[in-house]
Amino acid sequence: PGLVKFLLTNGQDTKIFLDKKSGLISSYSVFIVIDCTTSSFAKGTNEIAFAHAVQSVFSLLTTLSHIDLPSLTIIATSDRGPVLLCNGESTFSVLSSSSLIWPALFQLFTNSHYENHIISALSAVLTLRMQQKTVSSVCFVFSDGNYSSKTCGTISELTKSIETYKTSVISICIGNEPTNATKLARRAVWSPNPKYLSKGIATLFE
Repeated sequence: PGLVKFLLTNGQDTKIFLDKKSGLISSYSVFIVIDCTTSSFAKGTNEIAFAHAVQSVFSLLTTLSHIDLPSLTIIATSDRGPVLLCNGESTFSVLSSSSLIWPALFQLFTNSHYENHIISALSAVLTLRMQQKTVSSVCFVFSDGNYSSKTCGTISELTKSIETYKTSVISICIGNEPTNATKLARRAVWSPNPKYLSKGIATLFE
């Protein structure tokens, strides 16, 4: 929780200030998983929903770009399966204005797919997190939750497993009908205006 508030207040949250001064902030990592299915990114069918999804992702990434974290991992899904866009890299490097991550993400968003590979993506997060030695971590999952009951159940169990490795998992609702997205993790947030997404996430830990 302290890490989340530190990230989303650009380092102004006092509860983690001592950790920052002593250098412990370098021990934190962030995972971002993005479900690029057609229901989440409805390009061409629902431009409002598409814009909301894209802006939600970019809003969080922009916030993170102002924090010097040594370990950021981004996994997005494609029609061929999960794509590891970066793994354990510095936020200042990956999220710089000249970074290739921005066009790579937009290409995935505009080429959404029908098959969902969210379980494989989250399984990758679990494997990577198990190998990390960082003190704590946060995993943000962008999805509309438009899956079968069985798949939702599997995802919920996966996020619980990820949390056993000192990781807070937060489901961020996007897409046309993101009702089921709240069932994917213990914490979930829906922000009609992506501009206020960070504040919405912070309220989960008040």
